[in-house]
Amino acid sequence: MHTFPLVLIVDDDEDDQEFLKIVAEQSAFPGQLLFAQDGRQALELLASQQPDLVISDVNMPRMNGLELLAHLKTSTQWQQIPFILLTTNGSQEASERAYAQGVTQFLSKPSSQTELAQLWKQLTHAYC
Repeated sequence: MHTFPLVLIVDDDEDDQEFLKIVAEQSAFPGQLLFAQDGRQALELLASQQPDLVISDVNMPRMNGLELLAHLKTSTQWQQIPFILLTTNGSQEASERAYAQGVTQFLSKPSSQTELAQLWKQLTHAYC
């Protein structure tokens, strides 16, 4: 069991991963970040890690964010972990599907580092 918050970031865009890493450092986040390129890699990490929060992109190769969400919510080991989906395409249909599958929040990806920093603070204060 870890004593500091552990956040799993699932996103195939390396720039988005880097922005989140910078925002976490600038906010003096006391925890650790794990990164996965897609849902399958996230599942590999989850085999040995128990994060306090999962933040995932929706659109990714191999296993997208909605598929990862569905997989985690069917497992008693992972179903209680808060799961945030971020997307650049926040369609009503995708939002409804995500909430039906048990997503904690379904949000549009911030378009600036300032917005991302605000969102990071909100999410980590609420769930970590």
